[in-house]
Amino acid sequence: MASHGMVVVGLGWKASSIVGLNYEHLAQHLDGVLAYVRGDQISLDLQKQPYAPVSLPATDTVLLGGHSIGNHVLVRRLVSFGCGGIGGTVLLDPVDGADPYGIVKQFVIHPPA
Repeated sequence: MASHGMVVVGLGWKASSIVGLNYEHLAQHLDGVLAYVRGDQISLDLQKQPYAPVSLPATDTVLLGGHSIGNHVLVRRLVSFGCGGIGGTVLLDPVDGADPYGIVKQFVIHPPA
């Protein structure tokens, strides 16, 4: 992937429980990450590494990805703030609910199917 100008940036949040997670708040905080990826800073940081890439990353194309309930942040970002230059998504094992049984009524798609 790196030889094609692709960089993967991973994010992680620690939560004591899924109850009470504010996905819109988390989605809004992607602003800083997207600014970092789209700006010159990521290229400058990569060039400082001992394994600096031969070519610089193509920061004009950004894909968002998530796994399972982590997709809530991704979808909430798109629903609440628009695409804003996001070129695509990678949804791994998406779920629409905070828990597999629907006890916690926190859905992205309303009404849930």
